Amino acid sequence: MEILEKIKSSIAEINKKKEQLTASLRSDFAPMLKPLFEKSKGKITSIGWTQHTPYFNDGDECVFSTHMDLDYGLYLNGEMIEEQEGLFGSSAYALSKFGTPQYDSWIERYPEDKINEETKESDLFLYSVLKEFQDVLTSIDDSFYKDLFGDHVKVTVNEDGTVETESYEHD
Repeated sequence: MEILEKIKSSIAEINKKKEQLTASLRSDFAPMLKPLFEKSKGKITSIGWTQHTPYFNDGDECVFSTHMDLDYGLYLNGEMIEEQEGLFGSSAYALSKFGTPQYDSWIERYPEDKINEETKESDLFLYSVLKEFQDVLTSIDDSFYKDLFGDHVKVTVNEDGTVETESYEHD
């Protein structure tokens, strides 16, 4: 039984260190995003997302995930991006492809999505900062988010360096 006690002690020590490191990262997480908030020049005051393990997945394994897509799931200044009418004067897809052959072929098919010249600079700027936020946030493994903020939650990171979590109901 001495061997078993050593193993249990080692596991407990590892878990304690993991909890300490997670608590440290939790307090440092929002301040690490401060340069992106500053880069937005006041246009982004909070960024958020939901994260959860589905209750049912049509027979497939129910796996925890975060929801941080620019076209669905990411919250900007308290509202889901896709629900913010007029956030971009131009199509988000067109913004994502601007200056590439894909943009040209898209505009041929959907001329109404042509980038609005009046809002072009502002749209491209906001989209580029949002894309940087998304790139940073999605580069972190989902399991860290579960450890940091929990399951079945909406997470909001504010420009003032605070993080808010609230219970999130989903299907």
